[in-house]
Amino acid sequence: MSATRTLLLAVVIAATVALAACSEQGEAGRVRITACAVADSSGEVRTVSCKDDPHRESLLDQVIALNARLPAPELPALESRQRAIGMDASGNLLLVDGARIALAGLRCDENMTDYLKAVFLDDFPAQLIYQPTGHADRGVPYAYVWEYSEFEVDEEFAAAFGEEKSYSLNMSNEAGIMSGWCAPVEQPLHKFHERFSALHALADDTD
Repeated sequence: MSATRTLLLAVVIAATVALAACSEQGEAGRVRITACAVADSSGEVRTVSCKDDPHRESLLDQVIALNARLPAPELPALESRQRAIGMDASGNLLLVDGARIALAGLRCDENMTDYLKAVFLDDFPAQLIYQPTGHADRGVPYAYVWEYSEFEVDEEFAAAFGEEKSYSLNMSNEAGIMSGWCAPVEQPLHKFHERFSALHALADDTD
Protein backbone atom coordinates (compact mmCIF):
# COMPACT_ATOMS: atom_id res chain seq x y z
CA MET A 1 0.00 0.00 0.00
CA SER A 2 1.41 3.41 -0.95
CA ALA A 3 1.89 6.14 1.67
CA THR A 4 -0.82 8.21 -0.02
CA ARG A 5 -3.28 5.31 0.00
CA THR A 6 -2.47 4.75 3.67
CA LEU A 7 -3.25 8.40 4.36
CA LEU A 8 -6.51 8.22 2.42
CA LEU A 9 -7.55 5.09 4.31
CA ALA A 10 -6.75 6.86 7.59
CA VAL A 11 -8.81 9.85 6.49
CA VAL A 12 -11.81 7.67 5.60
CA ILE A 13 -11.56 5.94 8.98
CA ALA A 14 -11.20 9.29 10.77
CA ALA A 15 -14.24 10.65 8.96
CA THR A 16 -16.28 7.56 9.87
CA VAL A 17 -15.23 7.58 13.53
CA ALA A 18 -15.66 11.33 13.91
CA LEU A 19 -19.12 11.25 12.37
CA ALA A 20 -20.09 8.44 14.74
CA ALA A 21 -18.62 10.18 17.78
CA CYS A 22 -20.05 13.60 16.99
CA SER A 23 -23.42 12.66 15.55
CA GLU A 24 -25.23 13.46 18.80
CA GLN A 25 -23.50 16.82 19.10
CA GLY A 26 -24.48 18.19 15.69
CA GLU A 27 -26.91 21.06 15.41
CA ALA A 28 -30.02 20.28 13.34
CA GLY A 29 -28.27 17.20 11.95
CA ARG A 30 -25.16 19.09 10.87
CA VAL A 31 -21.82 17.71 12.01
CA ARG A 32 -18.60 19.68 12.09
CA ILE A 33 -15.42 17.64 12.32
CA THR A 34 -12.69 19.62 14.00
CA ALA A 35 -10.41 16.92 15.38
CA CYS A 36 -9.48 13.28 14.99
CA ALA A 37 -8.66 10.85 17.78
CA VAL A 38 -5.59 8.82 16.90
CA ALA A 39 -4.27 5.78 18.77
CA ASP A 40 -0.59 5.03 18.31
CA SER A 41 1.04 1.58 18.44
CA SER A 42 1.23 1.67 22.24
CA GLY A 43 -2.51 2.32 22.52
CA GLU A 44 -2.09 5.91 23.66
CA VAL A 45 -4.79 8.15 22.23
CA ARG A 46 -4.12 11.72 21.21
CA THR A 47 -6.32 14.33 19.60
CA VAL A 48 -4.97 16.03 16.48
CA SER A 49 -6.43 18.77 14.37
CA CYS A 50 -7.15 17.97 10.74
CA LYS A 51 -5.66 21.40 10.07
CA ASP A 52 -2.27 19.94 11.01
CA ASP A 53 -1.95 18.47 7.52
CA PRO A 54 -3.32 20.41 4.51
CA HIS A 55 -3.26 17.24 2.37
CA ARG A 56 -5.20 15.36 4.99
CA GLU A 57 -7.68 18.23 5.27
CA SER A 58 -8.23 18.21 1.50
CA LEU A 59 -8.79 14.45 1.43
CA LEU A 60 -11.13 14.68 4.41
CA ASP A 61 -13.18 17.35 2.61
CA GLN A 62 -13.44 15.09 -0.45
CA VAL A 63 -14.55 12.10 1.62
CA ILE A 64 -17.14 14.16 3.50
CA ALA A 65 -18.50 15.48 0.19
CA LEU A 66 -18.67 11.95 -1.17
CA ASN A 67 -20.48 10.78 1.98
CA ALA A 68 -23.07 13.50 1.49
CA ARG A 69 -23.60 12.61 -2.18
CA LEU A 70 -23.40 8.83 -1.87
CA PRO A 71 -24.16 7.71 1.71
CA ALA A 72 -22.59 4.54 3.05
CA PRO A 73 -24.58 1.46 4.07
CA GLU A 74 -26.44 1.92 7.33
CA LEU A 75 -24.57 0.55 10.33
CA PRO A 76 -26.54 -2.12 12.23
CA ALA A 77 -26.93 -1.90 16.01
CA LEU A 78 -23.60 -2.07 17.85
CA GLU A 79 -25.12 -4.73 20.10
CA SER A 80 -25.11 -7.14 17.14
CA ARG A 81 -21.29 -7.27 17.08
CA GLN A 82 -19.61 -10.65 17.40
CA ARG A 83 -16.34 -12.49 16.85
CA ALA A 84 -14.98 -14.24 13.80
CA ILE A 85 -13.56 -17.66 14.60
CA GLY A 86 -11.94 -18.60 11.32
CA MET A 87 -11.67 -18.27 7.58
CA ASP A 88 -12.35 -20.90 4.93
CA ALA A 89 -10.22 -21.67 1.88
CA SER A 90 -12.20 -19.15 -0.21
CA GLY A 91 -11.47 -16.30 2.19
CA ASN A 92 -14.97 -16.21 3.70
CA LEU A 93 -15.21 -15.29 7.37
CA LEU A 94 -16.61 -17.88 9.78
CA LEU A 95 -18.51 -16.33 12.69
CA VAL A 96 -19.12 -17.48 16.23
CA ASP A 97 -22.89 -17.73 15.56
CA GLY A 98 -22.22 -20.27 12.79
CA ALA A 99 -22.67 -17.86 9.88
CA ARG A 100 -20.23 -17.62 6.98
CA ILE A 101 -19.99 -14.33 5.06
CA ALA A 102 -18.17 -12.76 2.11
CA LEU A 103 -17.48 -9.07 1.51
CA ALA A 104 -20.13 -7.55 -0.76
CA GLY A 105 -19.40 -5.64 -3.94
CA LEU A 106 -15.72 -6.50 -4.28
CA ARG A 107 -13.14 -8.58 -6.09
CA CYS A 108 -10.04 -8.79 -3.87
CA ASP A 109 -6.52 -10.18 -3.95
CA GLU A 110 -4.67 -12.19 -1.30
CA ASN A 111 -3.57 -9.03 0.53
CA MET A 112 -7.17 -8.44 1.59
CA THR A 113 -7.36 -11.99 2.94
CA ASP A 114 -4.24 -11.32 5.02
CA TYR A 115 -5.75 -8.02 6.21
CA LEU A 116 -8.99 -9.70 7.37
CA LYS A 117 -7.03 -12.38 9.20
CA ALA A 118 -4.94 -9.71 10.95
CA VAL A 119 -7.99 -7.66 11.93
CA PHE A 120 -10.40 -10.40 13.02
CA LEU A 121 -8.26 -13.44 13.86
CA ASP A 122 -5.00 -12.08 15.32
CA ASP A 123 -3.98 -11.94 18.99
CA PHE A 124 -6.10 -8.84 19.67
CA PRO A 125 -8.98 -9.24 17.21
CA ALA A 126 -11.63 -6.69 16.47
CA GLN A 127 -15.25 -7.66 16.71
CA LEU A 128 -17.35 -7.37 13.60
CA ILE A 129 -20.78 -6.07 12.69
CA TYR A 130 -22.31 -7.11 9.40
CA GLN A 131 -25.31 -6.37 7.21
CA PRO A 132 -26.19 -8.95 4.53
CA THR A 133 -27.21 -7.62 1.13
CA GLY A 134 -29.66 -10.47 0.59
CA HIS A 135 -27.59 -12.05 -2.18
CA ALA A 136 -25.56 -15.22 -1.70
CA ASP A 137 -23.17 -17.31 -3.78
CA ARG A 138 -23.23 -21.07 -3.19
CA GLY A 139 -24.91 -20.49 0.15
CA VAL A 140 -22.49 -17.81 1.36
CA PRO A 141 -24.21 -14.44 1.87
CA TYR A 142 -22.53 -11.23 0.76
CA ALA A 143 -22.38 -8.56 3.44
CA TYR A 144 -21.13 -5.13 4.41
CA VAL A 145 -18.72 -5.61 7.32
CA TRP A 146 -17.52 -3.19 9.99
CA GLU A 147 -14.56 -3.60 12.34
CA TYR A 148 -15.34 -2.64 15.95
CA SER A 149 -12.54 -2.08 18.48
CA GLU A 150 -12.72 -0.60 21.97
CA PHE A 151 -9.83 1.26 23.57
CA GLU A 152 -8.98 3.16 26.72
CA VAL A 153 -8.66 6.90 26.30
CA ASP A 154 -6.40 9.45 27.95
CA GLU A 155 -7.58 12.18 30.30
CA GLU A 156 -7.76 14.81 27.55
CA PHE A 157 -10.04 12.66 25.41
CA ALA A 158 -12.17 11.68 28.42
CA ALA A 159 -12.62 15.34 29.37
CA ALA A 160 -13.56 16.28 25.81
CA PHE A 161 -16.04 13.45 25.16
CA GLY A 162 -17.13 12.46 28.68
CA GLU A 163 -16.13 8.82 28.21
CA GLU A 164 -13.33 6.76 29.73
CA LYS A 165 -13.54 4.25 26.89
CA SER A 166 -14.22 4.77 23.23
CA TYR A 167 -14.42 2.68 20.11
CA SER A 168 -13.35 2.79 16.51
CA LEU A 169 -15.37 1.68 13.49
CA ASN A 170 -13.97 0.90 10.08
CA MET A 171 -15.85 -0.61 7.15
CA SER A 172 -13.82 -3.54 5.83
CA ASN A 173 -15.32 -3.34 2.33
CA GLU A 174 -14.17 0.25 1.93
CA ALA A 175 -10.80 -0.40 3.57
CA GLY A 176 -10.17 -2.92 0.80
CA ILE A 177 -10.99 -0.34 -1.85
CA MET A 178 -8.86 2.39 -0.26
CA SER A 179 -5.89 0.06 0.08
CA GLY A 180 -5.97 -0.97 -3.57
CA TRP A 181 -6.47 -4.63 -2.64
CA CYS A 182 -10.07 -4.75 -3.88
CA ALA A 183 -11.92 -3.49 -6.95
CA PRO A 184 -15.65 -2.72 -6.99
CA VAL A 185 -17.93 -5.17 -8.82
CA GLU A 186 -21.66 -5.10 -9.41
CA GLN A 187 -23.74 -7.76 -7.65
CA PRO A 188 -27.47 -8.45 -7.31
CA LEU A 189 -29.00 -6.49 -4.40
CA HIS A 190 -25.76 -4.56 -3.87
CA LYS A 191 -26.97 -0.95 -3.77
CA PHE A 192 -23.65 0.82 -3.15
CA HIS A 193 -21.68 0.07 -6.30
CA GLU A 194 -21.72 3.75 -7.29
CA ARG A 195 -20.25 4.74 -3.91
CA PHE A 196 -17.62 2.00 -4.02
CA SER A 197 -16.65 3.06 -7.56
CA ALA A 198 -16.34 6.70 -6.46
CA LEU A 199 -14.08 5.70 -3.56
CA HIS A 200 -12.02 3.59 -5.94
CA ALA A 201 -11.61 6.55 -8.28
CA LEU A 202 -10.64 8.81 -5.36
CA ALA A 203 -8.01 6.30 -4.24
CA ASP A 204 -6.64 6.06 -7.79
CA ASP A 205 -6.42 9.87 -8.01
CA THR A 206 -4.20 9.97 -4.93
CA ASP A 207 -1.58 7.56 -6.32
